[in-house]
Amino acid sequence: MTPRRRGRDDDVEVLLDAGGEEAALSPDAPASPTARRRRWISAGAVAALALAVAVVNVVDVRRTEARLDALRELPGVHAGFDEPLREVWQAQGRVVTETAESFVLLDEATGRLSALDPRSGAERWYDEGPGEPWRTDCTPTWDGSEPALVCMRFVRPGDPGADGGPRADGDAKAVRLVALDLETGETLQEAVLDGERIVLQPVEEDVVVATGTEEGYLEARRWRPATGELVWSYRSESTVLGPAASSVRSVSSDAEHLEIRGSRTVTISMETGEEVEAREWGGAGAGPRGTYEVPLPGGRTYLWPAPASQDGSGPEGVVTDADGEELYSVPGTVDASSVDDGSAAEVLLVHAVEDGSLLGLDLATGEQLWEAAGSRWAVVRFDGRVVTSGIGADGREVTGAIDLRTGEVLWEVAAAASTVTDGRRVLAVTPGGGPRVTALSVVDGSEAWSIPLPPGSGWITMVGEAVVVRTDTGLVGLG
Repeated sequence: MTPRRRGRDDDVEVLLDAGGEEAALSPDAPASPTARRRRWISAGAVAALALAVAVVNVVDVRRTEARLDALRELPGVHAGFDEPLREVWQAQGRVVTETAESFVLLDEATGRLSALDPRSGAERWYDEGPGEPWRTDCTPTWDGSEPALVCMRFVRPGDPGADGGPRADGDAKAVRLVALDLETGETLQEAVLDGERIVLQPVEEDVVVATGTEEGYLEARRWRPATGELVWSYRSESTVLGPAASSVRSVSSDAEHLEIRGSRTVTISMETGEEVEAREWGGAGAGPRGTYEVPLPGGRTYLWPAPASQDGSGPEGVVTDADGEELYSVPGTVDASSVDDGSAAEVLLVHAVEDGSLLGLDLATGEQLWEAAGSRWAVVRFDGRVVTSGIGADGREVTGAIDLRTGEVLWEVAAAASTVTDGRRVLAVTPGGGPRVTALSVVDGSEAWSIPLPPGSGWITMVGEAVVVRTDTGLVGLG
């Protein structure tokens, strides 16, 4: 095809050489009508074609920008990872809870609690604690007007004291409770309870504390952190525990009941503090014990009962319609991503109980559309694909992307992905010469940038626009 300008009319002569091979064999032969066709196309038409291509490109760019803008309205989506992050601060300690404003860390050697600003690492408040290595369990309560952090400080028989020697026997026979204002660190209430620690469980604006007496009786109390009010108390009529609270075989709970298994099983109503029969778990309209629900598109609901055996096997989950009628069974747990733009909503992701593989099911019928081998979990889901993290088919820890409609694995790299994304990239912890935080392209898994981490494993999280990495020994703030 040979274009040639043709004078001032700005037309372009396009010669379509249909008989090019014949002309090459006989260069002196005149071109036949079938060997050479002439088509006249105005320069204006060419310009219009170029403009149309440009418009399509602009529309694609604007569509992409609109998608990213919509994604960034979702919780947990960062404004952008175009440039590498850098380390802003570090802190040592065990994370006991986090809020939209702070991470609360525990110094296990002294019992000191401190709340740190996730952006700067600055200390917002602190509580000195006992000044020696008491064991500490903490739980937040959110339902009251004043969010509180309730901590149970205790020791076990044989635990060392501040000097490294054995503690006094009496230390293991009492539990200290302290309630702190989660926003200011102010002490709201304190209490000392007799017995060894069994469990600390939040219930609405209160906590339920269970302890075991020296004689083997079980005691439980529902305590209100804001006022110090004792809502109810319970003591077993007979011995339930062995010579130590550590003889408890298991503890389980839901919003309505607390179950403790010792020499016998005790089930306590969270509402009244009365002992009830195990068959009374769940009030009217409640699902089976241990059931959890996941809302699905179209008014559907996914229900999953707790496994009935130690190996994780048990009854299948089910999907119900808006009226509660069972539509079909599901061979695993619904894998819901924390970041989801709603694309390919007709595909239900399921983490198979049997082998951990990721399944794509037709939401309408339950029919299996595809299976991704290995043990994978959905991390972020958008633009018709899902980014997963877990163990691949070859046994390696991998991060990858899967087409939601076809199940095709689009890419895989050796990494442990987080849920932190800006819509273009996802942050992951990658190996190689020590752990690193790496920004991976959602499209093809390529590395945009990578920065080193302190030694030890890491988990990446985000609070507001602050990116924080949990390590074996504390926190690293990135910005």
